[in-house]
Amino acid sequence: MESSNQSSDVTRRGLVGALLTGGLTAVASVLPNTAFAQPAAKCVRVGQKIIFNGYAYSCIRKSGRLTWKRGKKIRRAVASPVATATSSPIATPTSTPTPTATSTPSQSPSSAPSPTPSLTSTPTPTPTSTPSPTATPTPSATVKRNGFFIAKSNQIAVGESKIFTGINLAGRSVKLSLFRSTSGVSALDIYCTHAGCAVTPNGPELVCECHFSYFDAATGARKSGPAPTGLPTFTTSEIDGEIYVLTA
Repeated sequence: MESSNQSSDVTRRGLVGALLTGGLTAVASVLPNTAFAQPAAKCVRVGQKIIFNGYAYSCIRKSGRLTWKRGKKIRRAVASPVATATSSPIATPTSTPTPTATSTPSQSPSSAPSPTPSLTSTPTPTPTSTPSPTATPTPSATVKRNGFFIAKSNQIAVGESKIFTGINLAGRSVKLSLFRSTSGVSALDIYCTHAGCAVTPNGPELVCECHFSYFDAATGARKSGPAPTGLPTFTTSEIDGEIYVLTA
């Protein structure tokens, strides 16, 4: 009898264990779908910053290893005014007064001449102009593209070209030339398309001092020299005072 009870207890414990194991497995299968996916980018240095799926991430050291720490959701406001033609004032046409014909008095001595009535003109209305509609900024949109930090916004002034070093999503150190215009920041590869020498900023141009090819610092277009083409360009975005190079 005692042996039978022990066998029943073992069976019950086995069933409970199986149920618990199955429940944990089911929970584990659901969690990956609800948790935030970790960035595919490589975290190689403490302080490294990226944007991934609309969130800011920074590389930190935790439990002796480097890992990504998710920050706030990234949003940026982009004003997209719609250009509209300004309407010219439309004047209302005025009617030309028609003079009233006067009767010629008869020549009989007893008749007095009839007074000629004065002409009355219609007042001209003041022309009114139709106001042009004001452009409305586009609401803030979540950044959908991924990218990596390259510089702070206050490190480059309008009309200035500088070379900065960043860490791309593959974990590699890259150097890019940034140029700020009144419309934003452009990023260019710094290696000449002729022989691969690094270019240097020189006012509105980037100069390859190996064979003296010249490029436009804002667009990367070739201006002169043996370089066959211009410098490759990259898309940038300024977010919360920081410049990021975006990837497709």
